[in-house]
Amino acid sequence: MKILRLRFTNLNSLRDEWSIDFTKPPLSESGLFAITGPTGAGKTTLLDAITLALYGRAARYGTEPSPEQMMSRHTGSCSAEVEFSCASGVYRSVWQLKRARNQPTGKVQNPERRVISLPDEQVLTQKIDESNRKIEELTNLNYERFLRSVMLAQGDFAAFLKAKPNERTELLEQVTGTGIYSEISKAAYRYAEEAHSSLEGLRLRHAAQPVLTPEARTERETHLSALGARLTEIKNEVTTLATRITNAKAFLSCAEEAAKIESEAARFAQKRKSASAELGSLALHEKAGPFIARLTERDLLAKLHGEDETATP
Repeated sequence: MKILRLRFTNLNSLRDEWSIDFTKPPLSESGLFAITGPTGAGKTTLLDAITLALYGRAARYGTEPSPEQMMSRHTGSCSAEVEFSCASGVYRSVWQLKRARNQPTGKVQNPERRVISLPDEQVLTQKIDESNRKIEELTNLNYERFLRSVMLAQGDFAAFLKAKPNERTELLEQVTGTGIYSEISKAAYRYAEEAHSSLEGLRLRHAAQPVLTPEARTERETHLSALGARLTEIKNEVTTLATRITNAKAFLSCAEEAAKIESEAARFAQKRKSASAELGSLALHEKAGPFIARLTERDLLAKLHGEDETATP
């Protein structure tokens, strides 16, 4: 994030309208510059104008969300706007505060916020909460991170410079928000202690395990080898028995088939024996076969001769 321009009106001792353009010389040509002046000249007001425009809050008032005290006395309105660039483009953030009817004695109204994209002047949001979220989305900085990483409040820095050596670490954590690293360090220490305790427990369990002597180990290895050889023998015997069982099943199947064949043969033999008489008659008929035609002719002739004798007067 880079601040390009700052404009504000009626903030604290700086009445009327003021503007600073950081894109023009001599500021654009200076890598570093200082804001100087006597007390009450408005140095801190410049920084307050930046946070008012971006977040609607002034650093000097801490967490107060409505800095009405920033409006110059005997005025009816004040405002602050910042143009800045970030990774996604250039934007303008505006904050305004007014009194009723713009009169110095009027009641303070609710502040107004806008975030505008440049150079097309498109209004992205006009609501306070949405503006805060949009600024955080564009800059990846909320109000607290902005104060810690971009703008260190004057009072916090002065307290740090005047603190005793043993107090500066705590103040630095508060100012920069690095207290989390102390918590990480404590958590890492606790984790290391737990890991060390776990390791000691494992070592004790390891030491409690009995260790075989070389002689006992050799004896167990020999016994294990003998068991392995016996297991191989048993596997071979099982394989042989399985083969024999398969062969026996095949033999039984063949025996059953042979028994069926023998039964069928016996049945057919009985049928043949029962049909032997019929076979004898059939044989005689077969022998008489050649004479059947002559016998039939004789019977016919005999019949005809008999009829002729009957017809004679």
